Amino acid sequence: MSRSSLRDAIRTLEVMGLVEPARVRGPSSAKLSADSLVSPLSTMLLSKRELVSELLDLRRIIEPPLAARAAAHVTPNELSYMEDIFGASKGKSGSG
Repeated sequence: MSRSSLRDAIRTLEVMGLVEPARVRGPSSAKLSADSLVSPLSTMLLSKRELVSELLDLRRIIEPPLAARAAAHVTPNELSYMEDIFGASKGKSGSG
């Protein structure tokens, strides 16, 4: 790890309140509270939730026409192969 990336990581931890800067000895861990841990975690989870929502929206837009195109161009061998896979998975789930 380079010094600059280490410095950036320490700055990020300082901003999150997880380490306290100490110019002489170097950074030390801060006294952790529930708030200092929950706030960055909740922010990250909210941003992940938004990303997942956007990805699901994108899938809803692009998957139906792609599936229709694939269905229109499937070969008999490909269809047979997919039926075999479906049959095997149905047997494994116990719903067959």
